[in-house]
Amino acid sequence: MQSSSLSIGLKDDHHSIFLHGLKLVQYIDFSRNAFEDLFKISTFESQLDSLQSLILEGNLFTSIPLNLDGLSFLNFKNNKIAYLTTKEIDAIEVLFRKSNRTITVLLEGNPLVCTCASLDFVEWLFTTKVKLDSNGSYSCVENDGNITTTNAVYNHLRMMRIRCITTVWLIFSATLFGVLLLFILVGYRYFLDLTLLFQQKK
Repeated sequence: MQSSSLSIGLKDDHHSIFLHGLKLVQYIDFSRNAFEDLFKISTFESQLDSLQSLILEGNLFTSIPLNLDGLSFLNFKNNKIAYLTTKEIDAIEVLFRKSNRTITVLLEGNPLVCTCASLDFVEWLFTTKVKLDSNGSYSCVENDGNITTTNAVYNHLRMMRIRCITTVWLIFSATLFGVLLLFILVGYRYFLDLTLLFQQKK
């Protein structure tokens, strides 16, 4: 059911009746249907025991569903995913450990970022036993807008983490200095007001 504008029809499918009763379905392709994060994974409630391959390529997802029981193939290519969160990674790893077969996740074509927030995701790409397209080496954008690859970032991961920690401490120090300076200025202004008031009483 590619390019069928299903996001419109399923938007109000609150009781998941679209695929209800189809308990033997193993393969679903909902590519290019403008699905967003509000898409209900409960749509596949009847297929929880049978569904093995889920194709959601070319939609508008910024995250992946956390209820992935039974799946062995998940295609999220060409969506709007910046990186996978710890919860999403854990969900995939739990699925891998519970499964007796290879788990494949496709992420090519997403606008991935290689920033401090995504370093755990980058590390996972090259340490997981889950099968990834492009061997986990994807194009990504750094904080300064430069385009690099997850592989390049992983090769300098330790240096990146140190840089991120340093940046956090610099921001914290600058903020603390600003607060202290504000207190000093307010205190000095209060001191001047008291001095002026004392002189007027004389």
